Amino acid sequence: MRRLLIVFGLAIPALVLIGWLIAAQLPRWTAPQANWFVPNTPGVCAAVDSLVLYRGQRADVSGIGRDVAILDAAQVVQTHYEFGTAALPSSRSEPLGVQATLPGDLPRTYYVITMALSDDPLPKAAVIYLDAATGDPRALIMGIADPAANCDLDVKAALLAAAKSPPLFLLVIYGVIAAGAFVVGWLLKRRGIHR
Repeated sequence: MRRLLIVFGLAIPALVLIGWLIAAQLPRWTAPQANWFVPNTPGVCAAVDSLVLYRGQRADVSGIGRDVAILDAAQVVQTHYEFGTAALPSSRSEPLGVQATLPGDLPRTYYVITMALSDDPLPKAAVIYLDAATGDPRALIMGIADPAANCDLDVKAALLAAAKSPPLFLLVIYGVIAAGAFVVGWLLKRRGIHR
């Protein structure tokens, strides 16, 4: 029973440090990512940046539906960028259902759609947030539409950040101290047996 209590007592700090490590690193791994969108989505990096800023999370949304969201997004682009009906961009993303918090508003569900605005050497794209319930445009963001832009999660940098984090550093130190105490206790016990 005493040995079990000692093991339990040693495990509690380790579990606390592991929980701290997970809590500190989880936001980096669960933040909005480019892979939320299909490959070659125009303006994907601007969309991801805005989702991070607005604390976006993927969500099942209901309301106007995806087809109406596409038409409403096209109307927003046509109104703000003076595209004729025939000149509306054909390069667009599929509507992404998210829950996000836009400035000065409560969290709510949106469809996020991106559309290419030009084929210039530095192509532009629009990121449109539509209220999922009403279809009202709530945000319009300009971005770069370059499909070669890479805003994927940098796994190497994320792992390096985890390796340099205080909870992992403390966990390693605690593990070394606990292992050392265990070895010393084991050696003292063996020495006592041989006497």
